[in-house]
Amino acid sequence: MVTKGVEERTKGTKEEVEGQAQVAPSAEPRTPEDASKVSPKEEKPIYTQKQADALLKAQEHALRSDIGRDLKTLTTERDNFKSEKGKLESALADIQTERDKIQTDLEEATSDDPKKFDLVTRDKQLRDTQRQLKTDADALKADQEANAEKVKLATDTLFEISVWEIAAEYQSGDPVKLKDLCTTFTATSEEQIRKVADTIWQKVNAKSAPAGEKAVPLKLVDGETTGGGGETDEERSRKRYSKRFPPK
Repeated sequence: MVTKGVEERTKGTKEEVEGQAQVAPSAEPRTPEDASKVSPKEEKPIYTQKQADALLKAQEHALRSDIGRDLKTLTTERDNFKSEKGKLESALADIQTERDKIQTDLEEATSDDPKKFDLVTRDKQLRDTQRQLKTDADALKADQEANAEKVKLATDTLFEISVWEIAAEYQSGDPVKLKDLCTTFTATSEEQIRKVADTIWQKVNAKSAPAGEKAVPLKLVDGETTGGGGETDEERSRKRYSKRFPPK
């Protein structure tokens, strides 16, 4: 009887343990935050290649438009700087001419000439004005140099965007090679860049493209695309431009 009771208790304990093992979850409970996360295996491609290309194209178009507007504003400022510089140089030349004449008159005037005091006073006024104009000219020069740097950065960024867009239109198109060739031959406009590409590559034939659209994952962060590999020259130029000249 004792042995049987022990066996029953042992059997019951075993069944309880097995039951608890069946009830126990196979993994730790997931919090709502964990549940919202998607593992790489569970992540599904969202965009087809055509949709991804269209989205990237729209982003490039928006970036090109923004930089184009900035470049137009900077070009207007550059023209204004040139105009202001011309006016300052002309005013300085006129003042120097008048001062030279005053010096001649002072040399010819006698010590008791009543006009001599007026000439000295006038020369002092012109000297002060001349000093101020030179200060303004130095400030204008600094603004011109800053403007020129912005113009160059905007122009270079638009150039790189055009190179990458045009290279994609050709079979085996290599934007890095195309950029190097365009730099060597000083091809800067879209027409010139395309002429260079025409000499080394064949256009992509849309009819020969596969009929099916393969879905590819595309992650967007703050309006920018991210992917594997290192940054391209175009991406580095975009970031450099947006950091140095953030949109107003």
